[in-house]
This record gives sequence, C-alpha cells and structure tokens, in this order.
Amino acid sequence: MPAISIGELRQTISDCLEQVKEHRLRVVVTKHNNPVAAIVSLEDLLLLERIHKMTDYIIARAMWEEVKDQGTVPWEEAKARLDAIMEAKRRQEQQTGVEEVEQTPDFTSVYPIDDAFTASYVREPGFAPTTGARKNSRQVSSKKPHPSGGA
Repeated sequence: MPAISIGELRQTISDCLEQVKEHRLRVVVTKHNNPVAAIVSLEDLLLLERIHKMTDYIIARAMWEEVKDQGTVPWEEAKARLDAIMEAKRRQEQQTGVEEVEQTPDFTSVYPIDDAFTASYVREPGFAPTTGARKNSRQVSSKKPHPSGGA
C-alpha cells in the first residue's frame, strides 16, 4: 500500500485521486512519517460501511441468541456482582498502595496491519503520484471488460 506525505499530497492531489478512482488504489497519508489517514475509492468505502453494518448485525444476533439460550440477569444481581468486583479492587489498592492501571488495548489484534507496512511506512516501489501511473506490472487497466466476456 503506497504512502504519501501531506506535503507531497498537496502538490499531487489530482494524480493521487485519479489513481484511487481508476485503480482502486489505497493510499496512506503520513505526517512526519506517521500514518494519519487513508484515501480509498468510493467503492471501498461503501464496502467498509457494509462490512461494519454486517458486523454489528452479527454481534447483535449473537447477543440475542445468548439471551434466548441463557436468559438475562436481574439488575440487582448484576449490580451486586459489579459492586463486589469494585470492592475487591479497592481493597487490593489499599493493601498494595498501587492503583491498577488499565492497559491500552492492542488494536492490531482487532485491526491486523501488514507487518511490512507497519515497519516502514514508506512509499510503495513503483508508485509515481506525479505521473498518475504505477510503473510496475501490477498496473490495472482502466478499460472495463465487455459484458459478453470478449475484449
């Protein structure tokens, strides 16, 4: 996945958008060599939105199935369980003198990122935003195939 700095993007925005539109290329925008955003085709965005909605539906369905199978817990019981957990934490903090610090979640397990991309954040070889074309053999033709399957 190619990356481009904000400064370079300002100078080549038209070429970059053309690549994204015509070839469904995904471009990572960096600021001081750190990724801050991505430019994706409208098709990719719509697909991501659909995946997000389907994921929400699947989770809600699984939760509903669990409620149907196991039932619910009365509020008083849930509150008592939470209160017991909080009291145990408070006692532990008093005994040790150390407040438990919540760890930052590791989003890479939820949103896996290609290791090579994570390691380098550099422009993909062959991407030439100033020419609006990819130089390597992975260039995608902008011609749409004929519906009959012929050329």
